[in-house]
Amino acid sequence: MEYYLGRWEWRTARRTGWCAPQNAIGLLDLRSTPQQSLAGGTPQGYGFFAYPAPVMGLAYYIGNGVTILTNAKKTAIRNRLGTTALASTNILDLLFELLSLKADPTGQLRWRPLMPGIDGQLKLYLGGHSLVREETYNPAQHPLVLEALKEDYRRLRQEFQAIGSDHYRRVLQVGVEQYGKFGLAWKDFIPADLPQETPLPHSTVITESFNKADSDILGPDLSWTELKGDFDVVSNQAKSTLAGSSAARADSPLASANHYAQETWQAEDVGNMVRKDSTTTFTCYGTDVYTSGYDEIWKEIAGVYTSLVTGATLTMTPGDIIKLEANGSTIRLLRNSTQVESVTDTSITGNTYTGIIGYDAAGILDNFQAGDLTVAFRSSYYYRLYGMGTPHGG
Repeated sequence: MEYYLGRWEWRTARRTGWCAPQNAIGLLDLRSTPQQSLAGGTPQGYGFFAYPAPVMGLAYYIGNGVTILTNAKKTAIRNRLGTTALASTNILDLLFELLSLKADPTGQLRWRPLMPGIDGQLKLYLGGHSLVREETYNPAQHPLVLEALKEDYRRLRQEFQAIGSDHYRRVLQVGVEQYGKFGLAWKDFIPADLPQETPLPHSTVITESFNKADSDILGPDLSWTELKGDFDVVSNQAKSTLAGSSAARADSPLASANHYAQETWQAEDVGNMVRKDSTTTFTCYGTDVYTSGYDEIWKEIAGVYTSLVTGATLTMTPGDIIKLEANGSTIRLLRNSTQVESVTDTSITGNTYTGIIGYDAAGILDNFQAGDLTVAFRSSYYYRLYGMGTPHGG
């Protein structure tokens, strides 16, 4: 495998937005939040892209799986990405160093940090490529995680207070449940300039049957906000009625940013969104699945689309369960409980709303469900990059 820093490309094919350069088989987004929210124009920031063979035209060739990073090469990488000095001597360690130690908890200057899942693991996937490294979260070794959690709390508190809700205190309780085993208490998640408000109990699952008379208003079990396009209830199912993209948010927030959304797939191109916030600004992770077998995980930052991973291997049958899961910095698409795609992306954290997606005038889905993820903690260390390294742990 050959590894490069390159620019994202603005395309206007099936969807208008940012995509990896042609033929990349693995990727990581190393752009800041403002860079990701630019709609076209000169590409800003970089991606890390994997290719099966050397290619021409990308910004900088890093090396292959056995490359030793010289000081000159590390300086070239640092200058392009705007980081301080880099310590790593191989590409695997470089990626982990960039995401865990050189990130920006606010996302305003650089990419946001790698976050652990509910099992306490920081996992690094190259979208469409492989799991390349996994290690157990340690507050001392991964200090940017707590800083990112504080930033999330500040933003969520402001969002929920704006709508008269104390739900941010329920989110605080989830932080205690996930990070208490690492010696962190609820007070640790609250920035020093904010009042110390105690956690509240939380619930974990929301459901929607769409069992109601045909209507332009979704329901009846949940309240919904249609953010773009149009969804109707037709024959006790949700149907997207316009060409182009449709999206509806379930207005019942979950308590954790580590959550899933799923539905029964019935026809055409439909899917889910996760990590949406309470505003009308379209920032979330999403997926959609075509009858023809095309599937995709994508994100939108302030309404600007970036494709994270695509595939064309599914043969869909009405009644299949499509599930999108956000767990730490790992975003997974599953069909009938079997993983189809996975990718690491650090751009969106903290948000607790979910919803449904349609990209066709005949997309049909049913039986929506979303919930917080829960799992027992385990400790492990694992790494692999093609051409380098040995797996460890389990």
